[in-house]
Amino acid sequence: MAKLYCQVGDLAIAVNAELPENQGCIVRVLAPLGMFEWSTFGLVPMWLVEVVSLGRSLHYLTEGVMASYEVGPVPDRCLRPITPPQAEERELVEEDFDLMELVVMH
Repeated sequence: MAKLYCQVGDLAIAVNAELPENQGCIVRVLAPLGMFEWSTFGLVPMWLVEVVSLGRSLHYLTEGVMASYEVGPVPDRCLRPITPPQAEERELVEEDFDLMELVVMH
């Protein structure tokens, strides 16, 4: 079996989604669901995920009816983990914001 993109606890972004409404949605991976037949993808590993993007939801099209949910299944192949910045990177970002604040205030 191929290596999975995600693991439980990851934050991930939806990519290569069949429905454009799901593209770019940020989710938290909750649990593995096992292997399922999914649309045109065939038999694929699936995750149970929850949406963490504000104002977003997961969209599913079943028998011509669109439904949206905050928690639902997503194929591993449609998720890419988001790597949080390292401590040094966070410090640089904070310094950049401090400098921007000084420029904006003057």
